[in-house]
Amino acid sequence: MEGIAYVLKSGQGQLDEDGENPYALAAEKCGLMEKIEALQFNENQKVYEKAVSLLEEYFALEDNNDIVGMLQNQTQ
Repeated sequence: MEGIAYVLKSGQGQLDEDGENPYALAAEKCGLMEKIEALQFNENQKVYEKAVSLLEEYFALEDNNDIVGMLQNQTQ
């Protein structure tokens, strides 16, 4: 995940005309974002924290409560 973070960070310097990170857009299109979302449910706390960090920093969440909602669904 550190490698993914470096790639996404480098995309921050190459924002497109809409102000979006082209690498984050590519990650969404190829399903990488979904894989990162799934890592939020990993039992390793560090993996969970890194996944949340990547999602919050580089991906536009549809709703501010997306991550909280996913966590609540996990505990139910």
